[in-house]
Amino acid sequence: MDTFLQVFKILSDENRLRISMLLYERPLCVGELREILGVSQPTVSKALAKLKDLDLVYSDKIEQFNLYYINKDKTYYREILDRINHHIKDHPCLIRDREKIADFHDGSRRFCCKVKEKELS
Repeated sequence: MDTFLQVFKILSDENRLRISMLLYERPLCVGELREILGVSQPTVSKALAKLKDLDLVYSDKIEQFNLYYINKDKTYYREILDRINHHIKDHPCLIRDREKIADFHDGSRRFCCKVKEKELS
């Protein structure tokens, strides 16, 4: 029960919820999250640290960048995010966040991580 209480407490913060929903869509690095959310790098890093403390996300180092992923081994977390996404996917804030992710895909914004640029070409 404590684990679920901690997860819901984590998701009660708007930045952590938005980061979780963004990582639900695809892996991203801190710089991309910072740009999408429009917050400072320390704010993103603190939010990611709390998510990592509960093992809800993990990172993979690519060159000098850490790419963050939802921990797929935490199926309950993925299921919670599935339900949240189902109910709030049309929220204007999340729509804008997804549009910004799409900007990275169409080339109008540069990825922080060069490896991901190569994967898209």
